[in-house]
Amino acid sequence: MHRISLAEGDVLYREGDPGEVAFYILEGHIATERHGKAAHAGAGALIGLSALVGRPYAATARADQPSDVLAFTRRELRSIFRSDPDRALAIIDALIDLLGQINTLDQETPPPS
Repeated sequence: MHRISLAEGDVLYREGDPGEVAFYILEGHIATERHGKAAHAGAGALIGLSALVGRPYAATARADQPSDVLAFTRRELRSIFRSDPDRALAIIDALIDLLGQINTLDQETPPPS
């Protein structure tokens, strides 16, 4: 696991790149762009989670402003859970928030007819 500092406009990963690590935003804001649509995530958010299941990144991630992220693999995430309970709780909270957002989107999207 390592910290990455990004300047405004720096690309963290591109859509279709092999997913190697996921990211926890420590400071700043990251925009994830896919098919011309952008979502913005700030401190405490998780991005690039497809990497944890071995899938390519589903979007391009770019810093909206100077930002710091914590990069980690699936194996490193397991290690965080054992060695750094406070960081593990922050990541779990971010996962719960993300699942809530996905659930909200699912409820707002009508089923196909």
